[in-house]
Amino acid sequence: MWFFGVATLSIRSLGGWIVAERYIRQTLPAEDIWKRRFVILEQRLGILQPVRLAVTARAQVPAVVGWLRPIVLMPASVLIGLTPEQVEALLAHELAHVRRHDFLVNLLQTAAETLFFYHPAVWWLNRVIRNERENCCDDLAVQACGNVLTYARALAEVERLLGPAPSLAMAAGGGSLLARIQRLLGKNAGTQSVSSTSFLLVLTIAVFAMFLMNIAGAGLAQHSQLPAPQRPADSTVTATTPVKEQTSSGSWLDEIEAAGFRNLDIDELIRLKTHRIDADYIRQTRAAGYNLSPDDLVRFRSHGIDEEFIQEMKGVGLEGLSADDLIRLRSHGANGVWIKEVQSLGFPQMSVDEVIRLRSHGIDPDYIREAQKRFKAITLEQLIVLRSHGIL
Repeated sequence: MWFFGVATLSIRSLGGWIVAERYIRQTLPAEDIWKRRFVILEQRLGILQPVRLAVTARAQVPAVVGWLRPIVLMPASVLIGLTPEQVEALLAHELAHVRRHDFLVNLLQTAAETLFFYHPAVWWLNRVIRNERENCCDDLAVQACGNVLTYARALAEVERLLGPAPSLAMAAGGGSLLARIQRLLGKNAGTQSVSSTSFLLVLTIAVFAMFLMNIAGAGLAQHSQLPAPQRPADSTVTATTPVKEQTSSGSWLDEIEAAGFRNLDIDELIRLKTHRIDADYIRQTRAAGYNLSPDDLVRFRSHGIDEEFIQEMKGVGLEGLSADDLIRLRSHGANGVWIKEVQSLGFPQMSVDEVIRLRSHGIDPDYIREAQKRFKAITLEQLIVLRSHGIL
């Protein structure tokens, strides 16, 4: 029965691999504009290995196939039906899978499910891992594209276009899309995701249960005759040592609490600490007019947003920017020198969206000067259209 189960699941996995290979063979190269955006996203996510972008008419949701030579499959229906910003957000999600080597991890999970198909804990654990994997990639995609609302709308459109993807591929439609959207927007997030503490608790119980089963197989009678472990002589020192270690790092925590964050959980404190967020950084952002939550502070820090960048944006006339606006500008590489140069070419009143669209399409001052030589009174929208079609 075990051999029959393993053979059945192996055939299913082989079928998924054949479907994925068929998808790859029936692809077309992406347009140059999407290749340029793809390279920019690779740089933002710190991906060093070569990744190929291809357009497919068979798949209905974006997916990534392969580990050593990964390829991102982008359905033609997605390119047509979604806005460029939404497509860019979905590409960032697939590149996050590449950065995390999720395709390889998924192969290992599939092997575990095949060999231990009879064990419900294996299926439950793999389902939890896959859901949390999608959450991690969602967070990386939001950091790369800089706008959580755009990414949430892109997921909603994927729900509308949802179709089958190869079983071994890492697709943007993985997991519960509704739960992922709710988590991104901060709604019912606590009930949609398993916390790391609960996950470790369940895993510890499972390992301990397996250990007890091994003991029972070897014979509990012999084990019960072993002498009990001796209690350490200096139990007082052992008990008080962890307290000293905890109080030694209390200065940073005291400063965070003094800054107004007194009821943070352990995960939030760890994120603040790992991103080197201290009381000075919190005061700087507040002095610039931004009273941020811990999550927004992490996003600011990870994108390198500081008081200098905020003042730089104000210096070029971009007043009243939201936190998401600053993140989008930073993630698209906008800076005061570039914006001033574009403004001097006849576009003094650019909005945040217009700046981001120019940056997304790779339009620089040299391109604008070349276009103005050929076309008089050209607008920003016309520049973007010309660039999108590769006319200049």
